[in-house]
Amino acid sequence: MVKFSFGRDCDPCKCQYDNNYKGYTMKCMGDSDIDLAKVFETYTKNLTETQKHFKMFYFNNTFVTEIGDNSFKSLTFEWISIEEAMSLEKISKNAFNNETNYATKSIRIHSNTKLSNPDNSLFEALSKFVNIEDIDLSYNNLQQIPANAFKPINGYQTKLKDIIICDTTIEVLGAKAFWSIPALNSLSVYDTAISHIPDDAFAFEKPSNKTLYIFLNLNKSLNSSSYSPKSFADTQRPTELELGHKYTPRQVVYLDEKTFRPFLEANKANKINLEGEEFDCEDCRTGTNGETNELWLKTGEVNANQMAAHIDHRCARKAGKHSQLLTPPLMATPSAREYSIPLLPTITRSSPGVTPISPKGTVRNLPGLITNAVRMSPKSSTGSTYTTCATIGGKAPTLSSGRL
Repeated sequence: MVKFSFGRDCDPCKCQYDNNYKGYTMKCMGDSDIDLAKVFETYTKNLTETQKHFKMFYFNNTFVTEIGDNSFKSLTFEWISIEEAMSLEKISKNAFNNETNYATKSIRIHSNTKLSNPDNSLFEALSKFVNIEDIDLSYNNLQQIPANAFKPINGYQTKLKDIIICDTTIEVLGAKAFWSIPALNSLSVYDTAISHIPDDAFAFEKPSNKTLYIFLNLNKSLNSSSYSPKSFADTQRPTELELGHKYTPRQVVYLDEKTFRPFLEANKANKINLEGEEFDCEDCRTGTNGETNELWLKTGEVNANQMAAHIDHRCARKAGKHSQLLTPPLMATPSAREYSIPLLPTITRSSPGVTPISPKGTVRNLPGLITNAVRMSPKSSTGSTYTTCATIGGKAPTLSSGRL
C-alpha cells in the first residue's frame, strides 16, 4: 500500500507525487475488482478541496467492466487516461459528473478492446468536459461516431483543439458529429472501417478564421466514390484535407467534382493533400496506351455562366512524394487574355526549372514562384477548358487545368 503524503492512502489505487507531472497522480491498476465510487467516497472524506485535485488519473484495471455514475465523487483531474482496461465495456454518461468536468484538460481513452458505445453514453460523457483541450479516443471497440456526437451540454467546448478517433471497428460517421466544437484545429479520423462520408460530416455551427486540418488517412474502405456531394460543406473555416496514404496506391483514382470543387471554391485557403497516392499524370488526359485516365478531379457539366475557377494539381507517381490540390488566385490581364496560374507556390527561382509538355502553355518565372501562363484566344468563352502539363525538374509531371 502506497501512503499518500496528505496522511491518507487511496488503496487499492496508488496516490503519489510525480515529478513529471509536477503534482499528485492517482493510478488504479491490477486485475481485481474495484468499486471506484465507494473507494473515492471513503478516500475524500477528510481531504480539503485543494487535496482533492490531482494532476493525472490513470486507469489500467483489467477486471472492472463499467465506470458507473458519479464514480469520481468530488475528485478532480487535469489529465485522465484510461488505457488497456481489457474488461471495460462501458463508461456511463454521468461517470464524471462533478467538478472534473471543468478541471480536466486532456483525456485519453485508448486500447480498451471491449469498450463500446451502443447508447452514445461515451460521447455524452466527453461532451461535458467544458475546458477540455484534446481528446484521444483510439483503438477501443466503437462501432460509430454518431451524428451530433459532441454537444454543448455544460457549454461549448471552446478550448478543444485536437481530436483523434482511430478505431478499426468504426463503420459509421454521422452528420454534424463535430458541429458544436468552435475552435477545433486538428481532427484525425483514420484507420477505421468507414466506407461513406455523409453530407455535413464536417459541418460546423460557428465560423472561424483558424485553419482546420482533417486527417482521413489509412481508411481502408474509403475510395473515390465514398464522398457525398456535401461531405465537406459548411466547414466555415480554412480547411486542409489529408486524403493520402491509403492501404493501396490506387485506392483513390479521382476526386468527384460534385464534392471537391465546391470545397475548393468555398475558401481560397482550402487544400487537399494526396501524399502517398500514386496518380498517373503521364500524357495528362490519356494513358500510355491512349486510354482515358480517371483524372484527379472528375469533372462534369459546367454552367457557361459559372464563375471562373482554377484547380491546381500537383502529383507524384512515386510513394513518399508530396501531392496537393489547391486553389491559388487566378489573375487576369484583360488586354492580353493571359491567365497566370501558380503551379508550385513553394518553389523559388533557384529551384529546378519547369519544362512544358503542352505546346499551348508557356512557362515563365516570377519572384518566389513558377507560373504557367496560358494565353487564350479572343474566341475563348466562359466555360471553355484549358489544360497544360509540365514536368518539374524532369521528374514528376504536373497537370494544371481549369475553366474560364
